[in-house]
Amino acid sequence: DLFAEAYPDVEKPEGVKVSMVDRPSSVQSVIAITHPVQLNVGYDDYVPARVANTMLGGGTYRLFFNLRETHGYTYGSYSRLSGDELVGSFLAFADVANAVTDSAIHEILYEMDRLQNEPIPEEELQRVKNNMTGNFALSLERPETVARFALNTARYNLPEDYYATYLQKIDAVTPAQINEMAGRYLSPENTHIFVVGKADEVAPTLTKFASDGEVHFLNFNGEPYDPAARELPAGLTADEVIADYVEAIGGEKQLNDVNSMKLEMTMSMQGMALKVEQYQKRPNMYASIVTMNGNVMQKQVFDGESGRMSGMQGEQEMEGEMLEEMKIQAILFPETRYDELGYGTILNGIEEVDGNDAYVVEVTSPSGTKSIHYFDTESGLKVKTSATMNTQMGEMVQTTLFDNYQEVNGIQVPYSMTQSVGPQSFDITVENVTLNEDIEDSVFK
Repeated sequence: DLFAEAYPDVEKPEGVKVSMVDRPSSVQSVIAITHPVQLNVGYDDYVPARVANTMLGGGTYRLFFNLRETHGYTYGSYSRLSGDELVGSFLAFADVANAVTDSAIHEILYEMDRLQNEPIPEEELQRVKNNMTGNFALSLERPETVARFALNTARYNLPEDYYATYLQKIDAVTPAQINEMAGRYLSPENTHIFVVGKADEVAPTLTKFASDGEVHFLNFNGEPYDPAARELPAGLTADEVIADYVEAIGGEKQLNDVNSMKLEMTMSMQGMALKVEQYQKRPNMYASIVTMNGNVMQKQVFDGESGRMSGMQGEQEMEGEMLEEMKIQAILFPETRYDELGYGTILNGIEEVDGNDAYVVEVTSPSGTKSIHYFDTESGLKVKTSATMNTQMGEMVQTTLFDNYQEVNGIQVPYSMTQSVGPQSFDITVENVTLNEDIEDSVFK
């Protein structure tokens, strides 16, 4: 067939290969233990192999109980075994604190090995079968499930009664088959271990798993690099990185000559076009007004002492931590006054942001709130910030990317920003910047 695609064979690694993506700001590690498998939906092994994986980590089973209930390493650890007509894959994963990353990996590998070599209790197997049977029956209530079964029957050339007899196939699985399937499709001695986390704390603990005794470093695009090339310059401090940023955007004298700043922006959110006006005035006044079609959607004002926010949910006076944070947010170019204001800074390393290296600085505000700021190693400009915030859905990380810096009266201002909070993302474009305009105090009331 002239149009048939040719794919190289995908093989498991010889031994265990450990790879790491360094995120100096991470307090947790993301663990993935994975390798390819030759497993097709139509194989005789497919159903018993799925039962074996379910027992390992296809729900609240062995990985979950080991890493969460027994050791308290994580909120949950799971695994997936996927079949495909070309090549399938096995994946076990968990998010854990940096300090227990190696321990969590050890336990995942231990459970993979135990499923291969220890006798399978009949009662445990029956619980897994009952769960899979119930889930299968519930799935039949969804039209998309029936459609997928029809497509799979044609795609994989399955017998017409393949799914009609699926429950019998599950029920027929024996304890000995679980050991056999685990031995055939789980490879704790020939697998990839991927970790995303803080390399300084985690990487030295991972070498014991690697067959070659090395941790291989990858960037966010999966490309290998030499971590020595990302070592911080000798003697470099967070204060110097901040000072370089201040110089890059105009210099301390030029910034201190700015008494007010007005930003006119547009924001795209879930297909809606919003207009944003942001005002700042020395010493520490702030206002932000978000409108859509001329209607005010959200408004924040702070006059230097008191503040309030209003919107579709009503009006709220700023109090406590929110008020303290607004006092800081209202200050123009606070980086020029970090020492005076009581900020704390720590230089945590170098991390890649949008393909370029950036210094990672942990900033602690006078109120104790921590955020991570990223400064391009070449230009000195701030390219990203991230901070954990409390929302109605729990803690989420708010990330802002800065791009397209342009000069306004000697000051470099980012004209493009992308802000993400959990699954939501907003594109912000600066349309106009006005410096040293006489802004009436009433704007902040």
